[in-house]
Amino acid sequence: MRLLLYTRIFRLAGSGAEDYAVRLCQGLASRGHELHVVADEVSNVPSITTHTGTDNIEKIKYQVKPDLTIDWAFIAPADIHRMGSGVHAEFMKYSLDAYSGFARIYKKFRYQNKQHRQISSRQHRLLTNPAAWFLPNSSFCAGQARAGGANPERIITLHNGVDTKRFTAETGNRSKLRTEWGLGDNDVAFLFIAHNLRLKNYSLLAKIFKQLEASQPDFKLLIAGKHAPRSMPENCRYIGKPADMPDAYHAADVLLHPTYYDSCANVVLEAMSSGLSVAVSNRCGADELIEHGKNGFVLPVTGEHHLVTESWLSLIQQLGSDAQQRKFIGSRARKLMLQHDFDAYIDRFESILLQLADDKQ
Repeated sequence: MRLLLYTRIFRLAGSGAEDYAVRLCQGLASRGHELHVVADEVSNVPSITTHTGTDNIEKIKYQVKPDLTIDWAFIAPADIHRMGSGVHAEFMKYSLDAYSGFARIYKKFRYQNKQHRQISSRQHRLLTNPAAWFLPNSSFCAGQARAGGANPERIITLHNGVDTKRFTAETGNRSKLRTEWGLGDNDVAFLFIAHNLRLKNYSLLAKIFKQLEASQPDFKLLIAGKHAPRSMPENCRYIGKPADMPDAYHAADVLLHPTYYDSCANVVLEAMSSGLSVAVSNRCGADELIEHGKNGFVLPVTGEHHLVTESWLSLIQQLGSDAQQRKFIGSRARKLMLQHDFDAYIDRFESILLQLADDKQ
């Protein structure tokens, strides 16, 4: 089958949505499909034909004559829209919960500007295309597609997969990294990964770890990402953007992900595959795969502020004080992720493509 995928950036970046598109295309190509990709920024990838410029999609489509077109980022009409980031109009609603007071009012006002209106308008046109199919990566994301006008009968939910061979429960460079991060042998490392500190709810964790400074000095919050917080409690460490994420998971004891919005957080799947206990919000998409208390923990991030804080504080104290529970939950998490290996994800994706190609013909 000849496939044409369009995305903004097509290159291996080490993690994230960019890697996801490349690895999916590589997997489909290895199964005998002819892959063409059009992007604004492209890297040469063996067995995949790349084209530059999403402005040229119609011209390239005419030249390639694909059996199916796959849109990766709500760029242009396609047979299939893979929804990896949700719907912009819904994102704006959910993300407002990360703000309060005047900042919330200002953000709401900014969301009404021309740029945001254009994005929402374009997505609405694509979502209401009666001939298109939609592949959201969570039920949370599927709900956004329905709210945006997509036909519910043309929505197929497909959760992200994870490379369980790369993200394993092996210890890796645990001791070396923990020494570099200034952790003692008895310290419990809670990993928090965020490029957008506000959206991922750093303020909640900063408040909690400030409370724990005196009572639990061995609890440490490791903050990974592009930007360091402007202020941190003494029991927090900014570790930058780790060069090797598998090693970073191995050096930690728990992943905390109290995000206000994620369509299906890959960091959660990677941490679980690495054998970590995870505590996540009910807005990360990946929470749908977790059975609370059995292979991870799911907590709310909205509602009465003191109740939200107390629930996260209580769970952090519980996990930090019980190494056996962390190990048990982490092993169950690893077992679950083996069912969501990336190879299995490609199998499911390919099966959907074959079905939709038959329907199109």
